[in-house]
Amino acid sequence: MKKNLLLATGIILMASMFTACPDFEGEYIWLRNNSDLNVVGYVGGEDLGEPTYPDTLLPSKNLTRHVSKAASAPQYYFRKDIKNSKVCVFFLDNDTIAKYGWDKVRDEYMILKRVDVDEKYLRQKDVNWTVEYP
Repeated sequence: MKKNLLLATGIILMASMFTACPDFEGEYIWLRNNSDLNVVGYVGGEDLGEPTYPDTLLPSKNLTRHVSKAASAPQYYFRKDIKNSKVCVFFLDNDTIAKYGWDKVRDEYMILKRVDVDEKYLRQKDVNWTVEYP
């Protein structure tokens, strides 16, 4: 009985080791807000048929999401495959979007910051797949 219990425990432990969460490094771009502004972000990509680098336009629809403050871990991420390519990371003021509407913000390019990143940049030790505003 003890042998069967030990065998079952060993099998469960080995199965959990082989099915553990995969390492997502390289698939996710994390964003962090180091300001007092109500910042939202967008990472450009052709996955939605939107402009991609070197086209630096904002998407036709508001696809931004809230970016967490620096006090917390960067919780907002975008899954992107950026091998052999670059993507544009946009930071915008959500209050500006609320005041003027997405079309005006897009047409007048009312962004706070744009950073063009590639895999080499994101792998830097001091970056560690996180793009910060400002």
